[in-house]
Amino acid sequence: MYLLNLLFDPADPSGRFAKCRCTDPLNQSGVWLQLEGSDPSNHRAFDPEARDVVWKTIGGDGELLIRRGTGAPPFVAVRIAPVSTPDPCAVLRAVVTFGREPRAAQHFASPFTMDNTPTGPVCAVFDFADSTLPSGRAGWYFPLKPIALAPCVAPSVHRYEFTVGAIYQDGQSTYGLDPQMDVTL
Repeated sequence: MYLLNLLFDPADPSGRFAKCRCTDPLNQSGVWLQLEGSDPSNHRAFDPEARDVVWKTIGGDGELLIRRGTGAPPFVAVRIAPVSTPDPCAVLRAVVTFGREPRAAQHFASPFTMDNTPTGPVCAVFDFADSTLPSGRAGWYFPLKPIALAPCVAPSVHRYEFTVGAIYQDGQSTYGLDPQMDVTL
């Protein structure tokens, strides 16, 4: 499982996610994390902040190369959290959109499909409605999907550009980032 971890400062009017680097992976921003151990059986109910969950930092500045092996397709998620202690009544809406570069080798705008199969219709937009912060958590967790579309021939690489947007407290603050994700065999 891969997690794009993003932090924001509600007092920063720039609209950019914070750039935080420290030893705790969940307190780093703009980085890709990989779950150590086995993937959760239920990604939707997964708590990325649970004490027994261990993350490893694998990519900075929002770039990630995912190597698809022979096992289960890698699952991708996004976590967004404020840099300071959040208001327990805070509301956040997140939108994640995928696209491909004009000269990209693949025909698809996203590595995800609506039904999680390689033949299903492409899923290029994830819209997570306003949600309050889950009890006991420091941030919001947005599970995307498992990667369904990967190159068929090595050493091909599919390059995806995508944008993560967040609206905090009904528009009091908005944040955006355009990381990259490459998928290969």
